[in-house]
Amino acid sequence: MVSAGLEIVIGGVVDPEFGPMIMTGLGGVFVEVMKDVSFRICPITRSDAEEMLAELRGVALLRGVRGRAPVSTEAVIDTLLKIGGESGLLTKSADEIAEIDINPLIVTQTSATAVDARFILQHDAEG
Repeated sequence: MVSAGLEIVIGGVVDPEFGPMIMTGLGGVFVEVMKDVSFRICPITRSDAEEMLAELRGVALLRGVRGRAPVSTEAVIDTLLKIGGESGLLTKSADEIAEIDINPLIVTQTSATAVDARFILQHDAEG
């Protein structure tokens, strides 16, 4: 039902020492096989989100390779900021959310669509 695109993963966890942290990488089987991910402590800035994407070994896939069109890094950055930015869901709700897992986030040339997401609340993680 969603247009074909590149699968990205965005996750978050509230670490007991560092507080809320956000992660991104190539999604689907890529995250399991390649473990190509980048982490930051929240809140992140636009610059942090750009650096996270640039750190990925698979960054060429975002830019378009072998005749494939580039995907919207702006849509990924926007999603990262909505989760881990200063006003982001994980940043503002760190006392309620234990983990966030969006995998895959399907990214096309113009948009990003969360196809599957899992949220674990703090009280679920404790009991």
